[in-house]
Amino acid sequence: MNQQLITKTLLEKRGEILNEIEYLEKFIKIYKENLVTLSKTIKIFDTSFDVLLPKIKKDSTVKKFASGELRRWIFDILKVENKPLCTTDLLQKIITKKNIEYVDGTDERNFQKSVLATLNLAYKSNLIDKVKSDGIGVSWKIKGLS
Repeated sequence: MNQQLITKTLLEKRGEILNEIEYLEKFIKIYKENLVTLSKTIKIFDTSFDVLLPKIKKDSTVKKFASGELRRWIFDILKVENKPLCTTDLLQKIITKKNIEYVDGTDERNFQKSVLATLNLAYKSNLIDKVKSDGIGVSWKIKGLS
């Protein structure tokens, strides 16, 4: 390939990135101005408010899986076991293999809900079967595996 063409293409890409940075910096400036205004407003109602206090995060949950990763873990475990697994056993195997640690009970409940939602979606998509239901829990297996 021609060196001039490569250089031109790289310079265009560099320009795109610089334009994106400038665009985002404008938003950052606006957000910082809004933050200053909010801090001043809080100061009106609470004179002891310290602007330098640590920032409070609205969402403290940490995403433990990338998009589609939980589904892959579930299918991998069900394939390796090659037998129906109840939801609790499946949860424990994922926790062990992924080495997941919970911050609190809410974190654990959210993880359980994610696994159940993923299992039910796979069931509705006709990818897995509910083998038995003992009234409390359900066993799952991949469709087509014996």
